Amino acid sequence: GDLHLANGYRIGPSSDLVELNIKNKHTTSPIWNVIGKIHGRDKEANQSFPIIIGNHRDAWVYGAADPNSGTAQMLEVARGLGILL
Repeated sequence: GDLHLANGYRIGPSSDLVELNIKNKHTTSPIWNVIGKIHGRDKEANQSFPIIIGNHRDAWVYGAADPNSGTAQMLEVARGLGILL
């Protein structure tokens, strides 16, 4: 059966036909990696190591909207760590 939503919208089977005309511009564009270094240290082992955080910036399915939530969180973590340093 159908799922009826507010304002007359519904999701479900339909006999309606839709024609889409899509005009995409396929281009290759550069992307940049943003890299910051934080030097960590394990005091007990007396050993240094890097602290790495990251997020993908490409998208397989949802275009530019795909990585945004992860990128926003990663940038906030990096900003907070930068303040602590």
